[in-house]
Amino acid sequence: ISTEFGMIGYMIFAGLQQIIVITGLHHILNAAEAQLIATTGRDFLNPLMSVALISQGGAVIGYYLLHRKDKKVAEIALPSAIFGVNLKHKFPLVAGCIAGAIAGAFVYIFKLTSLGFGATAIPGLSIIDPANNGYINYIIVHLIGIFAGIVLCYFIGKVKTKKAIEEVKTEIKENKNKNT
Repeated sequence: ISTEFGMIGYMIFAGLQQIIVITGLHHILNAAEAQLIATTGRDFLNPLMSVALISQGGAVIGYYLLHRKDKKVAEIALPSAIFGVNLKHKFPLVAGCIAGAIAGAFVYIFKLTSLGFGATAIPGLSIIDPANNGYINYIIVHLIGIFAGIVLCYFIGKVKTKKAIEEVKTEIKENKNKNT
């Protein structure tokens, strides 16, 4: 799907890759990566998986910033990340997926590939293909992913909270009208 549909394929893959991780089926991708390296000498999936992961991390940070005054959230948010926050509350997972898709578009634009597989995020720098300013662009796409995850999660959370407050106010108003 990634190569057939160009940038859209990269976005779909990076946007949905962490959903695949949740199911545990992401290990199957190792065979595809090994085949890519064996046949082309490059792996375009590794940078996509890396930005998908970092984008979910950004969403966790966004959730943490939304609830930073709540000590329980502070204790749980960072260590339990995708399962304890993103999956549990859903909107951070969605924000992370959208951020991953955005970062995936830049992986396509910058033509990022790796020379190996298995290492993502900071350790992934060791296997990134230096062609096309690979090292710098690798850092850039990760910054895009993490900041997009933070911003999207924070603002989706703010909108969600505002809607919940408005619903409670409406319910209180309706109850007052019924009682009068």
